[in-house]
Amino acid sequence: MLDQVPGPADSEFTAHVLLAAVRADLVEHLAGQEGVPRERMRAQLANLTARFVGADPGEG
Repeated sequence: MLDQVPGPADSEFTAHVLLAAVRADLVEHLAGQEGVPRERMRAQLANLTARFVGADPGEG
């Protein structure tokens, strides 16, 4: 599916971008220091991922 994402990025780069969103240090910064609720982070990541792969985030 990642090979089908439009744009200049290749599937390997796209995979890294998606995985970067769940790095422990980023999650800790957002949840701990910024006070972002974990459910909000999950929803934002689901929406971003769905946009990348052209799916409806409500399906999963």
